[in-house]
Amino acid sequence: MAFTRKKRSYGTDTGSPVKEAETIYFTHLPKTGGTSLEKTLFRKVFSTEEIYQPRGYWAMLSDQRSFRYLGGHRPYGVHRLSTQVSSPRYYTMLRDPVERAISFYYECLWPRGNKKVADHPEHATTWRHDLVDFYRISRFRNVQARMLAGLWADVLGRYVSLDQIGMGAVVTTAAKRHLSEMYAAFGITERFEESRQWIAGSLGVDVAPIGGKHKTNPDRPTAEDLSENQRITLRRLNRLDVEIYEFASDLFDRRLP
Repeated sequence: MAFTRKKRSYGTDTGSPVKEAETIYFTHLPKTGGTSLEKTLFRKVFSTEEIYQPRGYWAMLSDQRSFRYLGGHRPYGVHRLSTQVSSPRYYTMLRDPVERAISFYYECLWPRGNKKVADHPEHATTWRHDLVDFYRISRFRNVQARMLAGLWADVLGRYVSLDQIGMGAVVTTAAKRHLSEMYAAFGITERFEESRQWIAGSLGVDVAPIGGKHKTNPDRPTAEDLSENQRITLRRLNRLDVEIYEFASDLFDRRLP
């Protein structure tokens, strides 16, 4: 892959250099193509010494090390747990909620690669529930909206369904505000290469196209394979994610260079 780093400094959402005092945070929403984006972009921009991989939130609170990039499945606002004095700069990827729900379920259910036994922490849970019933469990619902809304929403949503306790509007309002005001650029999985190029330009680097993405589990169903009732139910159970995805898709079209 051709890769050119324009400058040793980092880029803004217009591709111009930013201050060295800024630190990059990638909000990796599960099953949105974030791993591919990290491998083909962020980990090409930042050296191993610049990348921080803390073991949980307590590690971030206690670790005094400096870093330039932090990824992982951590929500917006995680910079407040760090001892870093630099300004945070956020990026993320979003995906159609039904497709993401299917992908996550089968990620938990099936082994990956050449493994014969699935080792995902939620593997046993998937075996006890079918696809739709799996998402009746609160901690699996509306993950994209929760993580973009902030640490509080992500943690609380693991125990209660935020849309069922009257918190849905609070979560979506916070998520929309953060996405539109605090994220330098973001991507849409269904438009992966456009997203990747926009984020690369924001960082001030050039990358060659890598072509289309492929499913990790090629035999799993897609949204088109589900019944209409299944699709409707998954959208209802993840209605906050649906609202955020529609908002993000419109914002993406308006902001894409």
